[in-house]
Amino acid sequence: MVQKLSCFKIDNNNPLMEFSLLYSSSVISINKIIVDTLLDEKDDEWFYKLYKMNLYLELSGKGRCEQHIDMPVFTFMSVNPVPQKPIFTFNHDFIFPEYNIHNESETDFCKEVKIEVKPVRGQLPDNFSLTFFYDATPGVAPKDIARVCLNG
Repeated sequence: MVQKLSCFKIDNNNPLMEFSLLYSSSVISINKIIVDTLLDEKDDEWFYKLYKMNLYLELSGKGRCEQHIDMPVFTFMSVNPVPQKPIFTFNHDFIFPEYNIHNESETDFCKEVKIEVKPVRGQLPDNFSLTFFYDATPGVAPKDIARVCLNG
């Protein structure tokens, strides 16, 4: 059973979202990211502004796996953006942590996930906001439940 389409925001005040993973099969499947900050920008300007922000997304898993992924937010441009808007839908969901997907151990698994957006240099732009839409398997528990919106 999978909890369908929840979301959370990452912004200037909350650049980090943490989840506890209670079971060895617990994973988060990110399927869409919206750059809220740039939704009102003109079609030909948001792309350049996002590129200039020079941000990267950091995902880390703690526990037995110690999995860590860094990727520039700009790489989402190649992930099927909605035409003319900073909305990125993954053709294949981005599942994290991969270590837990085929894990059969009840004690040896990633037990915590952190998702953070960081600038390469300096600070996040003023009024910066990203919304992540995700599915979760049983046992995924956001540490700050007040920041989670259910059913997108």
